[in-house]
Amino acid sequence: MILVRSARRAAGQMVSPIITAALLFLTLSTNVLAADFIGLARDDSQAWFLSASDIARQPNGEIQTDVYQVYRDGRTMGGRAAHFADFRIAYDCAGKTWHPVKIAFFDEAFSLIGSSDLTNAAPKPVTSENAWGPAYACDPSKAAATRRLSGKDWREVASILYTHMGPGAQPTLKPSQRALADWGSCLADASAPFIGGQLSPEAVADTALEKCRELEQKFNLALTSEGATASDIVAQRAQTRETIIRSISTTRTGGPLTPRSRWFKCVGSASVISIDGSDPPELLIDRAFETCKPEEAAALHAFEQEMPAAKASELMGQLKAAIRDQSIPYILQQRSKKP
Repeated sequence: MILVRSARRAAGQMVSPIITAALLFLTLSTNVLAADFIGLARDDSQAWFLSASDIARQPNGEIQTDVYQVYRDGRTMGGRAAHFADFRIAYDCAGKTWHPVKIAFFDEAFSLIGSSDLTNAAPKPVTSENAWGPAYACDPSKAAATRRLSGKDWREVASILYTHMGPGAQPTLKPSQRALADWGSCLADASAPFIGGQLSPEAVADTALEKCRELEQKFNLALTSEGATASDIVAQRAQTRETIIRSISTTRTGGPLTPRSRWFKCVGSASVISIDGSDPPELLIDRAFETCKPEEAAALHAFEQEMPAAKASELMGQLKAAIRDQSIPYILQQRSKKP
């Protein structure tokens, strides 16, 4: 009985850091630096999406934006395989016609293969086969949430789609995402001792942010190298503080669990069942993920209600990588405290 109670206490101590850090990672990784794109079509071999962030009205009344295509198996262009294409398309929304303005082809590493100026191309009528492109370009609000794609730029979105067209592909963390995982883990550890205390959620957030300032700076440097601006950095810090405050408030009031928080809690609890044993931490995490497969499936389904399936799958992979990165050092740290 004593061992069971000890295991439960250890599980509770581990769950809070993991859940808080995972929520921080989730909140930051899905919002900042996000340009807006709309998915038009996708299958196992190709995908189309247009830029909703780059829709521009021309002096003649036309609407122009970029439509991107991803080719999983490539298209031969000048003896090289093109895996991505950038079409500049002009739409006459009133006349229901469209015409290409220019096109550029890129290889697997996004190196330019070739381009063409198509400004003088004859207008083509909108048909049932291409109706969604003009509809979304002329009125982006028509696009349902499930068609929205988010990324720092079109290459990031194209890369995600390309990766998920391949069999067994696994997403990896970018430098900023790994730095975010480290910062989130520090913030979770710094917040955990005060979750049940008398400090206000705002005071807890400020204390944690101050303690983890060095890791925050590393995260900001990684983001800056990936194109973030000063305003992006300020917005992210404010969002992080709000996430900590909301997380602590929800924990103190016993707010309802969401599918994703049930998964986080399940993984945290399952990870520490054998924390006092000799099994490698990596094995404990793998077992926890396996134990929590039903909760993981429910969390993935919840994400798919908010974003395209490819983005949801990518995000789940990133979250699992972040949880693994945070959990393994934590398990080793707890074992080192044992007499």
